[in-house]
Amino acid sequence: MRSSLDTARALLAAAVLSLVAVEFSTLTRPYPTAPTVGPFPVNPELVVPALLAAVVIVGALRDGLGVGSVVTGLLGAVTLWIATTSLYEAYAYTNGGIAWGAFFTTVSGLVLAVAVLTRQAVRRVERPDVVGRLRAQLGE
Repeated sequence: MRSSLDTARALLAAAVLSLVAVEFSTLTRPYPTAPTVGPFPVNPELVVPALLAAVVIVGALRDGLGVGSVVTGLLGAVTLWIATTSLYEAYAYTNGGIAWGAFFTTVSGLVLAVAVLTRQAVRRVERPDVVGRLRAQLGE
């Protein structure tokens, strides 16, 4: 279960990073500007970070109490809160104007994705067999 959670976190973090790359660059979007499922808006800028946040929260609860799990869990909770309120805003608010929810959700998702990938990289390097193999390869 742990490896499947780690894989899901890594894949969703990569999806968020690619979404950020498309969003903040001049690349063309591979999806419609305002996609919907029935009457509900399903903006990838809101949904993908929310999915990452949900998986991170589940993983943080499963990993137990530790600095990394608490930090990523809190970042996940903030990202999920911003994403859900932004989805509500996109669905319920009809008076026009600028909706900043997607921007804040994307930025929060970016921070969460970087934290998730950094945490996984640190956990891999912390393993004794990895450090021992690296020392043996470097000739130390």
